[in-house]
Amino acid sequence: MAGLNKTIIKMYNIAVIGAGQLGRRHLQGLAQSKLDASLHIVDPSKNSLEAARTCLTEVPPQHLLNKSFHPHVSAEKLPNNLDLVIIATTADVRLDALRDLCNFAPPRYLILEKVLFQRLSDYPAAAQLIREHGITTWVNCPRRAFSIYQNLRDFFADDPVRYMDVYGGDWGMGCNSIHFLDLLASLGGAGPLSVLTSNLASGVMQSKRAGFVEFSGALSGRLGDAEFSLRSIVGSSKKHLITLHSEQSKSVFIDEARGELWKHSGSDAVLERFTLLYQSQLSGLLAESILNSGDCPLTPYAESMALHIPLLQALGRHATDSALDTDFCPIT
Repeated sequence: MAGLNKTIIKMYNIAVIGAGQLGRRHLQGLAQSKLDASLHIVDPSKNSLEAARTCLTEVPPQHLLNKSFHPHVSAEKLPNNLDLVIIATTADVRLDALRDLCNFAPPRYLILEKVLFQRLSDYPAAAQLIREHGITTWVNCPRRAFSIYQNLRDFFADDPVRYMDVYGGDWGMGCNSIHFLDLLASLGGAGPLSVLTSNLASGVMQSKRAGFVEFSGALSGRLGDAEFSLRSIVGSSKKHLITLHSEQSKSVFIDEARGELWKHSGSDAVLERFTLLYQSQLSGLLAESILNSGDCPLTPYAESMALHIPLLQALGRHATDSALDTDFCPIT
């Protein structure tokens, strides 16, 4: 009728590529967002797609009222007006997944899981695809999105972090070191990364995921003006602890498993308690931020690429004793 105002509801098209465990956690998070959305998930395995459908039964029904779910065995079936895509495949097929996406349905916004890729040549190839299609892209190193670490960025603003130590048992150096290097970059400022592998245990170990490898021992080096040491103890279940020191008088000790953080500034010490979000709690918040504002706290692709490449080079060189190509390292 004339004179009546009509409310136009924006229905977003959002896709997850890769219906493994991590992809399903992303899907759950998107389903719990406040967005009106058509949720698409792509995986060549029909069993994985069915598992993705099942995981939505764990989402409170009220969150699904403004959502629809669409499984696909290939990116060719995706709508051509995608607003946001999360690529949650393993690293060995991630560039192929990105190429397929760009061939059939390049999105406005993209989040890539990490470790990004296994070959050095994949990084500039992905950058070119992203640039050609004008896709705003982030890498999912989520500590930047956690309020506890955002508060630490303010704490260290006038006295940046100049040393970081991460110590614990079997925390997966190959797949997780990038998280801590990204954290250091966000707290201590950007700069060139150099990685030393002389204190790594010789050779490689088989990862918990078939076809991938892991490392133990210690990685060390510099990121800009900051130094770091990352230590993983093979066969140990000891939780990892993070220590940060500034150039002058500030220190922080973080126990993520207990959700406790000690801040030291001069002679003052303060205990803070925190809770880290699961991926299934975070993905929806990231999607809301991106689609409502065009931005989110995650690491832009170019910044993450600058951290990934030196790390992959160092791990690849270390693994040559296992007859691996120095420009290739099968981590994920």
